[in-house]
Amino acid sequence: MKMKNVLVVVVLLFLYSIMPVFAESPFSLITQPGMFLPFGPETDGVQNYSLGGSAILEGEFNPYTDNFLQYLHFGPQLEYGVLPINSGSEIFSFFNFGANVGVKLTPIPRTLLRVWGGGGGSLGMYQKESGLFPYYSAGSDIKFRLSPTVDLGVGARYLQGQSSLGTIYQGLSISLGLGYKFQSGSKGAELHFTPRTDEIYPLYYTWYDENPLGTVELTNNSSEKIRNVRTSFYVPQYMDQPKYSDTVVDTMNRGESRTIPLQSLFTKRIFEINEGLKVAAEITVEYEYYGKTYSDSVPLTVYINNKNAMTWDDDRKAACFVTANNPLVYSYARSVSGKVRREAVGALDKNFQIGMGLFESLTLYGLGYVVDPSSAYAELSANEQVVDYIQFPQQTLISQGGDCDDLSVLYASMLEASGIPAAFITIPGHIYVGYQLGLSEQQAKRKFPGADNLLFVDGKPWLPVEVTLVNDGFLYSWQTGARQIRENNGEYGFFPVRSAWEYYPPAEYESVGIAYLPNPDEVLEQHEKELNRFLKQEINGQVAQLNLQIREQGKSHILYNKMGVTYARYGFYEDAITWFERVLREKDFYPSLMNMGNIYYLLNDADQASRYYSKALAVKPDSEKALVGLARTSSELEDYDTANRVLATLAEINPDSANDMSHLGTAVIGRASSAQNREIDEWSEE
Repeated sequence: MKMKNVLVVVVLLFLYSIMPVFAESPFSLITQPGMFLPFGPETDGVQNYSLGGSAILEGEFNPYTDNFLQYLHFGPQLEYGVLPINSGSEIFSFFNFGANVGVKLTPIPRTLLRVWGGGGGSLGMYQKESGLFPYYSAGSDIKFRLSPTVDLGVGARYLQGQSSLGTIYQGLSISLGLGYKFQSGSKGAELHFTPRTDEIYPLYYTWYDENPLGTVELTNNSSEKIRNVRTSFYVPQYMDQPKYSDTVVDTMNRGESRTIPLQSLFTKRIFEINEGLKVAAEITVEYEYYGKTYSDSVPLTVYINNKNAMTWDDDRKAACFVTANNPLVYSYARSVSGKVRREAVGALDKNFQIGMGLFESLTLYGLGYVVDPSSAYAELSANEQVVDYIQFPQQTLISQGGDCDDLSVLYASMLEASGIPAAFITIPGHIYVGYQLGLSEQQAKRKFPGADNLLFVDGKPWLPVEVTLVNDGFLYSWQTGARQIRENNGEYGFFPVRSAWEYYPPAEYESVGIAYLPNPDEVLEQHEKELNRFLKQEINGQVAQLNLQIREQGKSHILYNKMGVTYARYGFYEDAITWFERVLREKDFYPSLMNMGNIYYLLNDADQASRYYSKALAVKPDSEKALVGLARTSSELEDYDTANRVLATLAEINPDSANDMSHLGTAVIGRASSAQNREIDEWSEE
């Protein structure tokens, strides 16, 4: 009974020692039956024992880390062995309980080579006698991993039991056995997760589909490589399903770490967040290990900002707020731009006039510039990490006010809704808007004597507008926008909305509220007033200079014609005709004849236009411009014989031009062509 009690206590102590590590990973429990070859002791030159056997139950803990400890292993050990005694039929048995510690290496995949030493207490039993003494051991084995949890091992170790009376037993134990690894959760690889997530901004909810909101560092702490590693991220409240990262890792070796970007595809529910909040999320890693597919997950908490939050680390991000297709913004902008487009002055660029009309409509709408001290661009843009609050354009319309970034977003949205390219212009501490004119750089410099107030980017003219001066008129806002760039030594940031959309798509957010549309007739009336101010402002200086030349030089067909061109270019046709007629009363001056034809063409008087183009051809028979003008007006008058005759003459001078206009000689197509927009790019000055 005493012997049994001792054995029970030993087993319980062993189990107690390994229980804490059952919950940890990785822990292996190894069973190894073996053959014991005794070396001693001897009596009178004869071995005391003959060939025996043993069975080992070993617990092994492998601390997989990134430092030298990864090469260590240790754990408790129980062993029962029997040794037949040579002098008779009796046997000597022993029960060892102790621990070992050693090093381990992986020379080739799925193998593990161990070398160790250890010791403990040995309980020897012979007949009815027993005794307790220490034992020592050292050995080596090699294990082959059959699966993530099972391995097959073969090894040899030296074993010696030693008491005060001398050596009790010593020999070599050769073993073959199976090991089983205990792991918490699945039986897959040992992965360590280190997630790092940024604050999430609802504004970029589609941007996160292709760009990271954070990363997770994965470390393979298992004994073998893992393959086909795929990572997904999931926020149950605001995603319909997990989003897999675009990064797939083919292979991760043992001990290797990889940083995987986390992506997501949020739903529009994310715009329900009016105040920042923390939500539960989950990262899941799927991989192959020993030919099987496993999945490990780790929970985490992420912070989602309110829907209007943004940082200024990249000024292009403001393009997310430019929601040109929002129903409220779209209907407002199209109502205004459509009216201005229909009533536009033919001699001026339509984009210029529409941009002016949209701006003036905001004045009639009652929009106001309001400085928000808690969300001022001047302060917040200087710190790329500080969170700013920006209104969506429909919110600005509903509230009828906003600061510089709010008004810029609204104006840019209205321009884009009207089909006009918009851009954000930034100088230190300020942001406003520019929009593209429908002209080439050369045309803009010719049509706008004040071209110094335009920006030329990649050969395209852009008009800067200081939107915060919405109550001071378009012209003053334009001049101020240009002046601010000059005062900043010509340095400015320029971010076309359409280019920014390629990286930061517009958010599909729709707020609840009502905004009235200003009366289109009132908008047009206000637009015409501002347009006339611009025209007079532009023309007065030129007219004064020409009048001075006329006073100095006297009567001059060239100067009179230039005066007429000055008025015609800005749509003052009656004044222009007066000056051209002063020339034509004296002589058939080709430039004035062409200009008269152009004016009547713009006024839809094809008969008068045709008469002047014919007179111009009489003076200059090889005039390509006069031939083109006469072909157009003849086609509108359904005089196709004249149109075809003129086109034949044009073909001798410029075959390509004649080919482009060949449709004018066909009745059906000719009538349709008369409905196209009438524009004159050039006026004849000399």
